Amino acid sequence: MAAGANRAEAITALQTFVDWNTNVTGFQNADTTSHTPGGTFDTNDALTADFYFDAGPRRVGGTDFAHYVDAP
Repeated sequence: MAAGANRAEAITALQTFVDWNTNVTGFQNADTTSHTPGGTFDTNDALTADFYFDAGPRRVGGTDFAHYVDAP
């Protein structure tokens, strides 16, 4: 673990160790990539047996919907 000879050095060492901005940006980028339509999250989910599917446009109860989602 990072340390310092005094309070100021300890804070600087800890901030360098944590590297907050780089790690948050890395997380945000990975999260965005994973959750983009058709990204890793969707691809992995679609492989499961109980994944829902889009049956396309459909009228339900007199209302037209562009996407009718059904689940097994």
